[in-house]
Amino acid sequence: MTAPASLPVAEGIRLSGVSKRFGRHQQGIQALSDITLDVAEGELVTLIGPSGCGKTTLLRIIGGLLDPDTGTVRVGTLSPDAARREKHFGFVPQAPALLPWRTVIDNVTLLDEVNKRRGRRRADPAGNRPTPAELLEQTGLSEFGHAHPHELSGGMQQRVALARAMALCAPILLMDEPFAALDEITRGEMRHLLLDVWASSGATCVFVTHSIDEAVLLSDRVVVLAPRPGRIAAVEPIDLPRPRPPGIEDQPEFHEHVRRIRQALHGSAR
Repeated sequence: MTAPASLPVAEGIRLSGVSKRFGRHQQGIQALSDITLDVAEGELVTLIGPSGCGKTTLLRIIGGLLDPDTGTVRVGTLSPDAARREKHFGFVPQAPALLPWRTVIDNVTLLDEVNKRRGRRRADPAGNRPTPAELLEQTGLSEFGHAHPHELSGGMQQRVALARAMALCAPILLMDEPFAALDEITRGEMRHLLLDVWASSGATCVFVTHSIDEAVLLSDRVVVLAPRPGRIAAVEPIDLPRPRPPGIEDQPEFHEHVRRIRQALHGSAR
């Protein structure tokens, strides 16, 4: 690994009274209402709720891609827009959005190539900065570095998207249902891969999903959003060991968290 370079590290995320409306007057849609939430540095927090409750809107506000109508958002000491300019965010969307004419290794290194601040990437907690080859190995892509996206399965393409997001060593990962299009077996593999990659990176992560089991397996806390206008209906701390051991999904403690979140979702829909 190469030696680290200096880059300000985010100190967590703080949202206070965040609301967002699309459109004007009576024709408008209130997407979010009075969201107040702190995400600690190094924490993995999942947003879950019914379709249309504003999960993606909230993620885009955190990432500086949308402005709230009211309320404030801080990423450490920075505004989301300033944090985005300083490359504090790694985005993993639902669709991998790979460039079809570039190989796997070229897609992984794309952000570094276009980043005007190359050389100022954040190091991991051990003081290292992974090389592209190390990222491919970490995500199980070592044998596919010179393949093109059309030669890969959906799960492998999503591995490339994850490696690409990790390439800049951004202190915050924002993930918008990245495994939604995968079959259940591949989705399970990707969940555990994410846990390994996230743990080694030390990044703060905000993850959006519709899957209760996925939320429990990944998270330190699960934030349940009520139907539109999106607002926090419940916050479930996940009291399970890290690293998450194999077979934890079969444990009574896991199922109890699932039950509580399902109950909160049903209650918020009334």
